[in-house]
Amino acid sequence: MVSDILDLAKIEAGRFTPDFHDVDLPDIIRKCAGLVEGRAHEKHIALRVVVPPDGMQVEADARACKQIVLNLLSNAVKFAREHGEVEVALCAGDEQVEISVRDNGVGIPESVLPRLGRAFEQASNNPMLAREGTGLGLALVQALVREHGGAVDIQSQENVGTCVRVVLPRRQKVGMAA
Repeated sequence: MVSDILDLAKIEAGRFTPDFHDVDLPDIIRKCAGLVEGRAHEKHIALRVVVPPDGMQVEADARACKQIVLNLLSNAVKFAREHGEVEVALCAGDEQVEISVRDNGVGIPESVLPRLGRAFEQASNNPMLAREGTGLGLALVQALVREHGGAVDIQSQENVGTCVRVVLPRRQKVGMAA
């Protein structure tokens, strides 16, 4: 949590400098899935990882990518129904990649969706689950994705589930890369 707060403060102060290098995004996604696997198992949640088997190089900040994927997966597992499913998938185009994290959980009320991504904002129709977090995860995800020149899209339906899509450029624009 402290690390998230510090990273968010750096970004907001304009003092965050991404360390862009070629990273293997499928490897990052598999490692992050491994970190939430225990919690998913405790809740009897099937955790599916759909990534290209041969790797995929993307010019990005590896630590930031880990934070993005781990925050999204942690939220998905937290809000998925017991005996449910969470899927993280990676699709690639010529110019960009898309990471999607989908759960079949409690969903987010439509009226709350526009507020998501603000620091300390929580949006759960289950107050017990909302107490488990700080409301920083999505704010940090959105800030880190912006630092990469990407975008975040959140689709959700109450009592059906949520899908968060992160689109990142495969290559950073000249002048952005360190």
